[in-house]
Parts: sequence; C-alpha cells; structure tokens
Amino acid sequence: MLRVTKKIMANFPSDPNFFTARISKITTKGSQRAPVKIFSTKLNEPLKYKPGQWADFDNLQPDSRLLGLSMVNYNPNSLEFACKLSPHSTVQWIHQNMKVDDEVHLQLGLDQSFTLNLAEKKNIVFIAGGIGITPFMSMLDYLNSKQQQQNHASIDNNFLLINIVKTEEDNIFSDRLMEYNQTILVK
Repeated sequence: MLRVTKKIMANFPSDPNFFTARISKITTKGSQRAPVKIFSTKLNEPLKYKPGQWADFDNLQPDSRLLGLSMVNYNPNSLEFACKLSPHSTVQWIHQNMKVDDEVHLQLGLDQSFTLNLAEKKNIVFIAGGIGITPFMSMLDYLNSKQQQQNHASIDNNFLLINIVKTEEDNIFSDRLMEYNQTILVK
C-alpha cells in the first residue's frame, strides 16, 4: 500500500512522532516488470504498533517526499517494508540508492482504520492484489506470533486470504504465506 504525504521539514527533527532507524537488510523480489524491494530496519528501542498499521518513510534526501508504507511484519524491534518500483522520487531512491546502514526517519501513521482488531470480528476475509498484500502480511505475522506464543492453541477467529497476482513470480510472499497456512491454519 502506497501513501504519499507532503514532507514538512519545519517540524523535523524536533517532531517527537518521528524516530530514527537504520536499514539492516535489503532484498529484491518480483518480476523484472514489477520489482519489489523488501527491506528491514533496526530500531533504537521497541516500537508499539498495530498489525496492518503503516508508517511515513523519510529517506532524508533533499527535495524528497514522505512515503507511506505498510509494514509486512509484526516485530517491535525491527520493521520490515516492501516497496514496488514506481516513478515516486523516494521509491526511486529505495530501488536505486538505498544501502544497508543508511539512516532513515519513520513516523507511525495516525489512521488506524485498517488495522487488525480480533475482538471486533469472528470471521475475517483478506482480499489483496499485488503489492496491496503488504498490510495483510503484518496482520498474518501478528497472528502467527500470537499462535506460537499460545503453543499453537487455536485462535478463536476464522481467516481467509484471497491474494490475486498476475504471475507466480509476482507472489513475493508465497513462502511466508505457505508457512502461515500451516501455523495459523487459515480456513
């Protein structure tokens, strides 16, 4: 999920909502037609966020814009993102210039209307297309972690994921989805 926000440098770096992270790992997946960079960040301290929440990404480059990216994992110590190639200047920097150990700034998105709340729903259907699966990956990773913490006891919710991709090569999270299918027991 891609969200573009106007970058207001007057509030940064004194804005307490932004925090510093370092790029810790970068991989490329997907087809040549639609490459996707998957990258992880190291955080200075654990971060509390909700499954499916997004973050504003600031690459600290002059004349760049903030880029809203959904997390694809649920780990308070290391956020992971996926970014499909597009003409957006920050996306171009991610695909062409970003390196391990680069410093970036992040801010959690304030809109939490698309986050997972297990108390609200018993039966949940996720419908994703292409890179739009990213917020669901964070939710599934959360469910996977919760299942493991409960020693594989059944979760009281039913889940169905419908994931539409053009080619198998574009199914960039197929390995994780297979793992989640075994651990979460998606019905």
